[in-house]
Formats: sequence, structure tokens, C-alpha cells
Amino acid sequence: MQLSAELYRQIVRSLRSDPRTSRNMEKRVAPRVGLRSKLGIIRRGPGGIELQSSVWVRDLSTSGIGIVTAEPFPPRTEFIAQLPGVMGESMAIVYTVCHCKELAKSLYSIGATLTRIE
Repeated sequence: MQLSAELYRQIVRSLRSDPRTSRNMEKRVAPRVGLRSKLGIIRRGPGGIELQSSVWVRDLSTSGIGIVTAEPFPPRTEFIAQLPGVMGESMAIVYTVCHCKELAKSLYSIGATLTRIE
């Protein structure tokens, strides 16, 4: 399944904050939902070349996204999530990488914050 603009809108609308307790004292700004979906992204490579790739979405919140990819992204790298829509209602969301952690050889977990929706 590919993450679409409509599915993104539905998820973000349905997210609700849980009251903070000693059990959920995380640093997260917004609640998140686990998701297993493909996503097309664009980022700038060496020399400003646009690199397009497909990644897996792990989780999503109103303020960020967690993805899994085959290559590391340095912190502060920006990428554009391309969410297809129907009848021209596609979305482009710019995210900025906060952290990148190696899960296994050629497998990286990346956390990014939402920078802007274009």
C-alpha cells in the first residue's frame, strides 16, 4: 500500500493526544500512529542532483514521520514526501531529518520533523 494524500489527511485528523503520565513521558511533541506503507521521496544529493527513491513509512504524526531506507540521511537533510492524490489533489511535504540510526547493514531508521507542506 502506498501512502496517499487522502490517507495522510485522515490519519492526521484522527490523531488525539493522550494525557501525560509517568508511563508515557516521551519527548515527542505529538502522538503518532504506526504505519507500514511505501512512500516516494525526493532529496538533494551531491552537486544538488535530485535523488528519487522509495522508502517505508514506520510511523506518522502531525509533526513528523519515521521512515526506513537503504541508505543513511545525515541530520538536517531535507526531503520531500510525494503523496499522490486523486484529481490533482496530491501533496508535497518537506521534512527535515532529526536522527538516523542503523538497524542492520543497508537498513536505516530515520526520524524527521515536518518543515512545511507545499
